[in-house]
Amino acid sequence: MLAGFTTYDLAEATGLNFTYISKLENGKANPTESAIRAIAKALKVNEITLLYQNGIMPKEHQEVFVKLVQDELKEKGLIK
Repeated sequence: MLAGFTTYDLAEATGLNFTYISKLENGKANPTESAIRAIAKALKVNEITLLYQNGIMPKEHQEVFVKLVQDELKEKGLIK
């Protein structure tokens, strides 16, 4: 459960499958970029904050993290 959401609540709020959310919570699946965005939006946090929650970012998420940072910088016009 994240930020007071049950797995069912998070699935409803994100439009993601309940089973997929459960696998994410139990470390049995890796989130896609779109899943990270949907979960962050539902939790009302930045994607970067979500990825860095508790100061941990598994190596398999680093590529997604870099892309999210680049996208955010592009949106702000800080890079091309």
